[in-house]
Amino acid sequence: PDSQSKVMGSRFRQLWELVTLYSLYVLFLLMLVYLVNQMDRFVLGIAAQQTAESLRYGEQSCLRTTLGQGGVKCWKIATRQNCTSSVHNSSCKWDYNGQGIEYQLLAGPTFVVVFSFAVIVMGFVAEVGRINRPKVLAIFVILWSVMTLLMGFARTYWQLALLRMGLGLFQSVCAPFGASIISDYFEKVCTVSE
Repeated sequence: PDSQSKVMGSRFRQLWELVTLYSLYVLFLLMLVYLVNQMDRFVLGIAAQQTAESLRYGEQSCLRTTLGQGGVKCWKIATRQNCTSSVHNSSCKWDYNGQGIEYQLLAGPTFVVVFSFAVIVMGFVAEVGRINRPKVLAIFVILWSVMTLLMGFARTYWQLALLRMGLGLFQSVCAPFGASIISDYFEKVCTVSE
């Protein structure tokens, strides 16, 4: 076991000597880009109810108001009439709940279908295209950030759906371009470790 750990330690030192401070900086930036990429996909799910109330889409149900007092379980009330009755009037409201087929379409196909096809094309472009990958990645990060920002200003369901498609398109660059950039900066490390 001691000789094996010495070999592993020696191999680790050999790999570490090939890594530059700048390549670690690039790796850290790509990690942040990927983290934001993943978090950005879930913004809609986090704000689903508020978005549905604002844009008026999806299913409706009995929801607790901000003035609601403890004890009343609004979600158990099944009809609009019972929800808005004088007994529950200050605690509950009948409104869009952020669920239903419209939400499922926004969270799923409008993003996933565009993303799935675009990521294949972007993977091909990242490896075969003669382009400046870091610059293209930076441009697409800006574009998907704009899509996220504009989602906050959407006034209709269809505007939000189109912006989700744009988000899927622009986020499709992250994984293939990021992997390609990492292989550029860590090519020697990968060659030695094989």
